[in-house]
Amino acid sequence: MKANQAESSQMAMIMAAARHEWRQLTYSPLTLIFQVGFLLTLATAVFVIGDFFSTDLVVMDLQWTFLPWVANVFIPALAMRAFHGQNNEGSMELTLSLPLSAASITIGKWLTGSFILLITLAMTFPFAMTIAYLGSPDWGIIIAGYIGASLLLASAYAVSMLAAALCRDQIAAFVLGLGFLLVLMLLDSGLGEVTILPPALQWIADTLYLASPRHWLNEMADGRIDLAGLVYFIALIGLTLGATTILLSRFRRNAALNLASICARLGLVTGGIVSIMGLSGLLSGVPIALDLTQQKSFSLHPETIHIMKQTRSHVKTPIDITLFYNKDETPVPARIRQHVRRVESLLTQFETYADGGIIIKKVAVEPDSVTEESALLDGIQRVPMSSGDSLYFGATFQLGDRHAAISYFDERRAELLEYDLALAVSNLGRKTTPKIGILSSLFIPRNVDEPRPGLAILEELKNQFDIAIIPYFGDSLPNDLDALLVIDTPVLKTDMLRAIDSHVMAGKGLMVMVDPHQRLNRGNAKLEVAPISQTDILTIIDLLASYGISFDQNLVIGDSTMAATVVGNDGNQINYPYWLRVRRDALSTTHSTTADLNELLFAEAGYFSLSSFENSDLTATSLVTTSGETGSQDRKLFRSSAPDQLAASFKPDEGGVRSVAVHVGGALPTAFDGDSRADSASIFAIADTDWIYDPMSLQGSGEGGAAFLRPLNDNFAFMVNMVEFLAGDNRLLGIRSRGNLVRSFTLVEEMMRNAQQIYKDTESNFINQIAKVEGSITEVLSLTGAKSVDELPSNLQNQIRDLQTMLLPLRQKLRQIRRSMREDVETLFQQATVFNIIAGPLLALILNLLFWYRRKQA
Repeated sequence: MKANQAESSQMAMIMAAARHEWRQLTYSPLTLIFQVGFLLTLATAVFVIGDFFSTDLVVMDLQWTFLPWVANVFIPALAMRAFHGQNNEGSMELTLSLPLSAASITIGKWLTGSFILLITLAMTFPFAMTIAYLGSPDWGIIIAGYIGASLLLASAYAVSMLAAALCRDQIAAFVLGLGFLLVLMLLDSGLGEVTILPPALQWIADTLYLASPRHWLNEMADGRIDLAGLVYFIALIGLTLGATTILLSRFRRNAALNLASICARLGLVTGGIVSIMGLSGLLSGVPIALDLTQQKSFSLHPETIHIMKQTRSHVKTPIDITLFYNKDETPVPARIRQHVRRVESLLTQFETYADGGIIIKKVAVEPDSVTEESALLDGIQRVPMSSGDSLYFGATFQLGDRHAAISYFDERRAELLEYDLALAVSNLGRKTTPKIGILSSLFIPRNVDEPRPGLAILEELKNQFDIAIIPYFGDSLPNDLDALLVIDTPVLKTDMLRAIDSHVMAGKGLMVMVDPHQRLNRGNAKLEVAPISQTDILTIIDLLASYGISFDQNLVIGDSTMAATVVGNDGNQINYPYWLRVRRDALSTTHSTTADLNELLFAEAGYFSLSSFENSDLTATSLVTTSGETGSQDRKLFRSSAPDQLAASFKPDEGGVRSVAVHVGGALPTAFDGDSRADSASIFAIADTDWIYDPMSLQGSGEGGAAFLRPLNDNFAFMVNMVEFLAGDNRLLGIRSRGNLVRSFTLVEEMMRNAQQIYKDTESNFINQIAKVEGSITEVLSLTGAKSVDELPSNLQNQIRDLQTMLLPLRQKLRQIRRSMREDVETLFQQATVFNIIAGPLLALILNLLFWYRRKQA
């Protein structure tokens, strides 16, 4: 009973102190100046310095990047008056004379100041409104970012209050608070990499970033509220408020603070922060977190959990996973150390769910040691760093005599980390590995061991399947194939076509990729294949037609609503309708290979027409479809016309929706003479081959065409999904297909498409005129055999100069049209910038006027 009364009394004192501080802050014009300055500086940094609209991303990353530095300057200015703000009026002395404990005064002031900061932070919501207007943001990530920002501001105010309690002068309190916060913020900027400490204390340098509120804000801004982050902020706030309470008690007793006592208290605070670092480091490996992302990117996929739980029953002995990492973390950049914690946390979860089926070991690698040699022999990659040191960060997976390795965990591939680890465990747990045959003009047999530059998808398939590359001009298939991929094969022997049909009739999977215009394989793009025969099967296209999948090799389709942005001949960006940026609404939600995908990209693809199958045992599914704004063009035009011309002349036709990728499954009769019939045929057909090349699907380029590549879209996921479907293993489909994808300014894309439609005819007219003039010049040079205009006779030179003179006004008018097309977008950007810069300060002004009016009425 007495304890409850004491708690109630303590809470009453805290609220009394908070109400007093609230009156002091809300009725002070300096608070309005603080809010206006804070919001104006933050918005200017985001939209002017950071140039938000050039990012084309509907995320708030720029705000969270600049917020710690803006807070670093403004929060000490707000807190410097916490204990000395109204000394001339005796406000602080009056407060201390009241029957309030030092703790209640400190907490009350902190609660009020933090609440003012949260109100100020809430006034940045116009930025959230802006990105919601421009596109489709992940609101879970936004909410997590605001939670992290709120904790950062509250902890920064607590630190600044400590500085104010240490100094009797407001200016000194501001400078000291700014210094405290600056050190804390910079701890996440690589200070640990240059710190020289004795080996026994080296762990402090290696974990300095854990003491930075900026680090934990970045963690939470990704959409994951980690237990370690929450504990860090709570501990930092508690530590600094406790120290402030002690200083306030001395102030109440008029006890003088000498240099020795100040240093002693700062030493205690520093020791407390080091303890917080250690505690946060320990908790970083604890898999307790709240995943607020829309796609649950930081939570183990149910299928991953299922694979881990089955591991113990599927293998006789546990899978040994050995994680190799540098013993000395000092030269390792903070972003990689952060990724190390992710890997360790994920492996810990694997071990927990496997319940004895997985054993995790950690090996600290030292240079010029036995452990280094062992790591290299096990397939771990030595990665050179800018410091001159080498980084080892990989893992081996061992089950009996079966061995696999992830040579390096690249942080750029973080969104695929769960898939990579689950894949390695899944492959070891399999009793047999599916064998996939590849019949293609793009590969040769030695690519089984050697990477094929530009086609890293082959390395992705090697990681999961036993790959056999079949000679392109062969006439038979291996008998032990589980699935066959036929890619870009305009010419095949008749015996090979019969072998493919026999493969299908045996109930084994088939994937066929055909393309009316290969952009990335110019050799095949020039081939003219004989027209499709009505009776004989001469090509893979004929074979597909016999299965009810018709393909017109002479037509390339485009879609104005799916147009991807490309660079035209003049260097300007254009919406090119023949490159299809296919989003989720155009993907089949009923088929497992596309149900979890988000975005695909195809280049100058064709389309399929599916027969209306009378047999109910045979099903046909369109996996990727276009919209109603689809048009087609003869493939020959793509050899001679520039993208600008093709885009300008594009017009939808009356053909309606087209199917770019299809799946046919069920009972299927043979394509050749005979009574053979497949009871469970499974055929995928894709009307494009360029989509699997690296430039269409990956960002960056790995050495030798393999590994360490970041997906631009779900092209690779779609490819491997189909192979897994054909091979009969669908366990990893959902794990790989849920990565975070780029969320762009969809409104801007729509505005550009609309503008392009408005100016389409005029633009097309000028492009055609320019093309005609340039064609005339090229023709003159070709007929005369001259390499340049200077080699022509003077009369012809004059004629060409006249033609070139005609080009100038045409190109100028074309530029004016394209500027007009962007005028609405640029106006939108300008209006949004002004709106965001003035909205926050205006809201602060309105709120303070309301407070002033309420005080006047009272």
